[in-house]
Amino acid sequence: MSVAALFREYAARYRAGEAPDASDYLARAGNGAAKLARLIGDFVESTPIPELTPEGFSRSLVRPRIAGLDDHDFAFLLDKLRAHSGMTRAAVAAELARRLNLAEEIEAVERYYRDLEDGVLPPASLDLRVIDALSGVFEVPPNFLRGVQGAWRWRRVLGGPLLEGGVGARPLRRAHHGRLRAGDSASELFLGDDDEWFRRALQAAGADDRRFAARPAATERAAAKREHARGARVLWRSFASRVRIPRIDRPLGSLALVAALVCAVTLAATIALLPGSTSRASVDTRSFTPACDELLTQPGLPGSNRDADRRRITVAGVWRGQEQASFLRVLERFEEDTGVDVVFEYETRDIARTLRFRLDRNCPPDVALLPQPGLLTDLARDGHLKPIDFAAKRVRENYAPFWRRLGTVKNTLYGVWFKAANKSTLWYSRPLFARAGAQAPGTWAQLKQAAARLSARGVTPFSVAGADGWTLTDWFENVYLRTAGRDRYDDLATGRIPWTHPTVKAALRTLAEVVGKGSWLAGGTDGALLTDFEDSVSQVFGERPKAAMVYEGDFVASNASGAAVDQDSDVLDFPTIDRAGSEMVVGGDVAALFTDNAAAKKLIRFLATARAAQPWAKTGGFLSPNKQLDPRTYGHRTSRRWARTIAEGKRVSFDLSDVQRPAFGASPEEGMWKLLRDHLRRPDEVSAIARRLEQAAAIARKCDLAGGPLKACRPRLAVGPPDVSAG
Repeated sequence: MSVAALFREYAARYRAGEAPDASDYLARAGNGAAKLARLIGDFVESTPIPELTPEGFSRSLVRPRIAGLDDHDFAFLLDKLRAHSGMTRAAVAAELARRLNLAEEIEAVERYYRDLEDGVLPPASLDLRVIDALSGVFEVPPNFLRGVQGAWRWRRVLGGPLLEGGVGARPLRRAHHGRLRAGDSASELFLGDDDEWFRRALQAAGADDRRFAARPAATERAAAKREHARGARVLWRSFASRVRIPRIDRPLGSLALVAALVCAVTLAATIALLPGSTSRASVDTRSFTPACDELLTQPGLPGSNRDADRRRITVAGVWRGQEQASFLRVLERFEEDTGVDVVFEYETRDIARTLRFRLDRNCPPDVALLPQPGLLTDLARDGHLKPIDFAAKRVRENYAPFWRRLGTVKNTLYGVWFKAANKSTLWYSRPLFARAGAQAPGTWAQLKQAAARLSARGVTPFSVAGADGWTLTDWFENVYLRTAGRDRYDDLATGRIPWTHPTVKAALRTLAEVVGKGSWLAGGTDGALLTDFEDSVSQVFGERPKAAMVYEGDFVASNASGAAVDQDSDVLDFPTIDRAGSEMVVGGDVAALFTDNAAAKKLIRFLATARAAQPWAKTGGFLSPNKQLDPRTYGHRTSRRWARTIAEGKRVSFDLSDVQRPAFGASPEEGMWKLLRDHLRRPDEVSAIARRLEQAAAIARKCDLAGGPLKACRPRLAVGPPDVSAG
């Protein structure tokens, strides 16, 4: 069987959600294994994780689809990265100590780094801050080293990040994801909070702890590296050629999983008993996966979704990082007010797909914060949502008609808009603009002039998050609103004009004037297609900026490092085009009810109040559509100005892609997200992209007119895997 045929078979099974074993295909490829590995690597890297079949999901729990490398693979990569950088071990350790604020423990840092590079210290024991610091030392994307860290395997198998959302998640999140503190020591960051405790925990689990074994002889270390580093060499060659291929399908031993769980539980208990611990309300977090909590699927059990009086509720949403931390403060206030226990489950990529899995298994969350009104409409139409008439009076008092309409389906209220976002903002680095002598742009022509000047002075103008299709839809929507006007924008959003309309093609051409120039993008076009939203922000406001501007909404402030965004950033309204106005494109998250639980209804009522919005509004990166929230709650006058516009709901247009059916407007691998990524890749093919957009939209419209269910409205476009027939 040819390499091309093997790849097509693998890609088809992967897209179908069967979780195929890549190692089987590589074994069948014979001499073509290296070529097949590159094709599969590129495919998996650029293709969103599909909805798994039940059989595929079961297999993925035992054998992760994209698993970590073993300890020696990680050591091999560090050795290669250091050689590539031209640094000595001592130089790496010194820079690592500086980044970790461990200048007084440089000898310990050097010893631990040497153990890492020798394969003696398992990467699973590293705090993620060490991984991120190593990424900075070697100037590689953080996700590159995070993806090959041994602990990544545990997070994959558990169905969500162990250190961010598994057992004892709240104290673990503080221990492993907080800012560096003066009290942090090298042993805490490299070995955990207490190395003796860690050893005892592993021994109790029956696992080997190679960190405490005698250091092997140099010849034995070299032999071990040669034996285990085959996969790492493939990864390294791919990285060196600017193509990242993740390691695929390495099984995970059960003892390592047990050890990870024991460590998590013990660390959670230890931190909870530390002096200074408080009894204040706390919200547990975990990943929102297709797997059901056993207690949520069986009738009659305490905690069942069918128990209307249950005092423990689950809330699903899309937030991670600082945004999640801010929302947890909102939920903590609710817990303090009501005594209800809340679990927050997060899904950052495709919450609609995971919701479908959970609804099919009769284990929905009690409440979900949905990022698209189109998804709210679909779920209400399919009978999955509960009307919230009990909150109607409060919603009428606190929200403008614009927001009430967006929460209503067929004259029934189903949603409370808790969070809004101004998506018509452009963020830029003041120091980089000053270095190039560039002026802050107010118009599209001035934006191109500033980009040209930055580029001529050796500064890359833009960081574009091309890996996340939703950021590209936001780019397009702002350009379209400013070139076609609000009436045409509404016509396109509601299907009154086709996507092949001349105004659409004109907007695509205008957009290509900026994002179509690879030399203006951090990493070029290929790099932009591999950059997610979080990385696009760090490329402008991180320690080592790679670009001067990043476009996205007001929530950029929540994703930038605090010092950089306060001292070095500035924000502008999205540039005007052809003397058009500066109307605001807005997005948001709407709270919807899935169960009849009384505590969940209390949360819906709470989220419709100004009191619920206050904690997040004070911390920033948040705008409330609730008109009763005092604008003085916001810490910055610009946020107050935006908030007034949003609460009034008059000079705003909702995100065009979000009002579409999710299959067209919010699906990672098809519809608008997929096709605007193709436009970024091939900006000259405007007519072809417009034609494919119309094809996908037409399928969604037909389903909409027929009143079909959400899962029946998935346009299957003829995009296929890459052509591998040549060569």
